[in-house]
Amino acid sequence: MSAPTATVDTSVVIDAIEHTDPAAVALFERAIRGDFDLAVSTRLSVEMTKSRPSPDLRAYLERIAPLASPARWDVSTWDGGDYWADSSDVAAGNDFDGDHVAAHRRSGREFFITRDERQAKRARASGVTALTPIQFLQRFSSER
Repeated sequence: MSAPTATVDTSVVIDAIEHTDPAAVALFERAIRGDFDLAVSTRLSVEMTKSRPSPDLRAYLERIAPLASPARWDVSTWDGGDYWADSSDVAAGNDFDGDHVAAHRRSGREFFITRDERQAKRARASGVTALTPIQFLQRFSSER
């Protein structure tokens, strides 16, 4: 059986780095073990400027290719993989939170994980299965 696929919002990555949410820490610990296939959008590198991940988490984040996001002036790079947004991206919103959701939708991954309830509501409104880290872990708690 293949590992569940999910896109992780920057807030969850920061929570795991700073150990402010035990569920976020556990989520990445299990992903590092291979229980989950997690991804991030290209916005992570822009939003995460002050947090310093542990060596294990840094290695995990470096080995996964970030998901392409809608291109933004002064944010995207020519070779970064971002794409020109189209009408299908509008439902996710025209800000960084929307970019994470749009990247997730284009990737075809199963779940979007965030602790930001406003972002989760917008994701759900655009047809995405959005969960908090604890909800995701509870869903897959029997698959240890």
